[in-house]
Amino acid sequence: MATDVKKKSDAPSNYDAARIASYFDELGMGEWERLLRTPVDEVSLYLHTHYLKKYAPPGSRVLEIGAGAGRFTQVLAGLETHVLVADISQVQLDLNRRHACQYGFAHAVEDWRQVDVCDMAQFKAGAFDCVVGIALPLSELARPGRGCGAVAVG
Repeated sequence: MATDVKKKSDAPSNYDAARIASYFDELGMGEWERLLRTPVDEVSLYLHTHYLKKYAPPGSRVLEIGAGAGRFTQVLAGLETHVLVADISQVQLDLNRRHACQYGFAHAVEDWRQVDVCDMAQFKAGAFDCVVGIALPLSELARPGRGCGAVAVG
């Protein structure tokens, strides 16, 4: 699948956004299922959920970058946050939207956007109360957060 994600000039020289998008496109439903495969994975889901509950208060505007198929989008919706879902993979975004409709959490999503974590210039500094990125580079996540906006990184 072709992608509109472009390489940013300050990304590492070996960074290939299209290759990363392709990887997650091919992963498909595996991204949705990965935190339920083993007891260790379920513990990881529980721990991440614990910290989202602690740092993403109801009513907060959340940028979920690298949202994947929606496992944590569903958690954030349950916390009554307003989520902008972002991912480099269009397939993952489509799965996220499908799961949001299927499992009843679409009401919490303000938009689904294809975004490269290494090029988040489209988001103004302080645009979000909280930025959530599970297993993503911390240096790219802090800028769009407001004040002491929490960043959850797994």
